[in-house]
Amino acid sequence: MQINLSKSITTKAAPKLLVVSPNQNMGARRQRLLMAAGYDATTLHSADKALSLLKTNAYEALILGQMLSYLDKRRLIEQSRKSATPVIVLHVLPWDDSPKTTDTVRVTEGAEGLLRAIKNVIAEKK
Repeated sequence: MQINLSKSITTKAAPKLLVVSPNQNMGARRQRLLMAAGYDATTLHSADKALSLLKTNAYEALILGQMLSYLDKRRLIEQSRKSATPVIVLHVLPWDDSPKTTDTVRVTEGAEGLLRAIKNVIAEKK
C-alpha cells in the first residue's frame, strides 16, 4: 500500500482579535478566555499601540474594554472603520453618545455575552 504524501492537510487559522484594555488583569483574563475559545487574541493596554496594529494588520474584530477612555475609544473606532474591522465595546452603562459600533456587551453579560457578540460579528462579516 502506497501513501500519497503530496496532499497537504489544511487547517483553518484561528480568527484574529485585537483586545484593548488599560486594565492589565482584565485584559489578561479576556485573552485567556478568547484563546481557550479558539481565537488568536492579541491584548494591548495602550490605545496608541493598538492604533499602530490596526493600520498594519487585519483583525476579525476589535474589542474595547470598559475602562478605556472615551477619547481612546473614539480614535480606535475611527481607525477600525478605515479597515472595516467590526468593533465590540464592553460597557457598564449604555454609551449614548458613542460612535456607531458593531455591537456592545454589558460587562454583566460575562464571558457568554462577549463570546456571543464575537461569533455574531464574525458571521456578519462573511
